[in-house]
Amino acid sequence: MQIEFHLEAGEGVTSCSYQYGISSALYHRLSEFNPALGKMLHDGESKNRLKLFVFSCMNSEPHPRLVDTAKGTKGFIWGKRCWLRFASVVPEIVFNMSEALLSAGKLEIDGVRFSVKRVEMVRQPDFQTSMVYRPFGQNGMIVCRYNGKTQFPDNSEKDLPDCAHLLAENLRHKLLRFHEVRPDILSNYLSVSDLTLYSIRDLKIEVEFLPLKPDLPYRTGLFEIKNTHQRAFRAPFRLTAPEVVHRIAWLCGAGSLNSQGFGFLTTGKQEGER
Repeated sequence: MQIEFHLEAGEGVTSCSYQYGISSALYHRLSEFNPALGKMLHDGESKNRLKLFVFSCMNSEPHPRLVDTAKGTKGFIWGKRCWLRFASVVPEIVFNMSEALLSAGKLEIDGVRFSVKRVEMVRQPDFQTSMVYRPFGQNGMIVCRYNGKTQFPDNSEKDLPDCAHLLAENLRHKLLRFHEVRPDILSNYLSVSDLTLYSIRDLKIEVEFLPLKPDLPYRTGLFEIKNTHQRAFRAPFRLTAPEVVHRIAWLCGAGSLNSQGFGFLTTGKQEGER
């Protein structure tokens, strides 16, 4: 399921690349609440593997304000009312993360304290064979990587595979990883689409990118994660596939680095479209 954390920002400035700060804060709270689960996700059998959870960018009202920091870099001062979303195809991850934040009552990101006010479930869409998705939030982005290099919707990196193909195969990989983690739930998901485990490798999964705006196919961002720069993009896309694939996209995100705050999806084509 997808859930939304409603927060209240304290005083201070976060990094512009605050996603890693959110990731660290979430792991910290989860490890306090359920040490075994936190260790399994961060250092155990899930280390260096797909985590099967995703969180969104931070959002605020008023919108975050870009400022100069004491270190000579840029940072964000957040509006008082903030929110971010979290999702996983594994129910116990969502439940424990929700309870961890509610019991702690706070989340510290880059030294800024955010008070946890409430948690709400996000309504799941009625999945159709073909649906349009976009990155969720005020600055949500997708990372599409192959062998450590980043590809974009216009396939500007000519030495890399097609970006749409990479996103489709990433969703297939997540299905196979889900079978390793929770074969019981995957079996139920597959039965809804009248499929079996052996169908996954041959499933027809199509991704078609749509323009962000009439005169703008997509926009890009540059982020710093663990002292490494990572490029990302924002663009809507149409996914045509069986329902089980849509569920994986909704609950695990699109592309790479989902557990670092990239690829969280909502439905609809354009920013601001209802």
